[in-house]
Amino acid sequence: SSGINAESGSTELVLGGVYLRIYIANPGWVLRAPEMFLDQLFAHLHSTVESADSSGFESCSQRTIDEVILIGDALQAVLCNQRGLADALPRKGYVHRIFEDLKNCERRFSGIESTVQSASLKIINCMSDSHLCIQEMSKIDCIKLFMTAMKNVEAKMNISVRILYNLFNYGSDSLVFQALQSNLVEYLLSCLEKGFVGIKENGPVMAQVVDSLKAMEKNVLHGSKVTEILNSNPIWQQYRDQSHALFLNSGADILRLQAAPTTQVAGYLTASEGHSSSIAKANAPMLTHGPKNHPPLPPSLDNVDLND
Repeated sequence: SSGINAESGSTELVLGGVYLRIYIANPGWVLRAPEMFLDQLFAHLHSTVESADSSGFESCSQRTIDEVILIGDALQAVLCNQRGLADALPRKGYVHRIFEDLKNCERRFSGIESTVQSASLKIINCMSDSHLCIQEMSKIDCIKLFMTAMKNVEAKMNISVRILYNLFNYGSDSLVFQALQSNLVEYLLSCLEKGFVGIKENGPVMAQVVDSLKAMEKNVLHGSKVTEILNSNPIWQQYRDQSHALFLNSGADILRLQAAPTTQVAGYLTASEGHSSSIAKANAPMLTHGPKNHPPLPPSLDNVDLND
């Protein structure tokens, strides 16, 4: 089941019996049917974006924007805490769908577009931990679309550079070729030169930019071209041989976006001791209270909340 429930003057988005706001606040709660929940989240996200596109992004209501943010956060939570689910995304067509949504946003930039791009970056971040997802991304023209989102939502640069490192560290010839065609190397060098707006701590992000460029250099087919571009830029001379310790401000700055442990539990959810479920119903919804010590959402590079 899905819909908006009005409670005490507020609205609650519910998909498959799961109150999204409550689940996002408690991502370690175990889902009864995680793949079904994943399907409903993607379906609702895509229908919301398509509806917004057909009616004109500029005329979208605040509720539509809030829904996209909520669904994006829920997808991030379920993919981070159910790591195996990401491997199912290519066969379900969701990798292509995310980039199709980004393509719809590419025409103009205001309101809902930046919201969709921000939500998509969170989802692609989780996808980048799956080799199957990266393989699928290498089959489509994704780098240009990704770069547009990366530039427009600079506050999520900590996520974006992590995605780039995962993509290029995989070693795909196609992705490095796309990067060269899209002038990504030059763009990243300019980022090293001017820093990042909207990021509290630039150091860890810049360190991962350097790592991403070095990962591209290792590509057998296109790495020499990457090296040629890098060596022709004086900015690169300042960064290529620096120790990462020079970028980091403290031990808390270690790049660990998704180091949190995951919980894989089959079957129905059971309430933790001393608590009763406020969501469980007779028709066995997907979600109820989980263990007391559920894993949190993974911390960000620079203490920026990924759900902002």
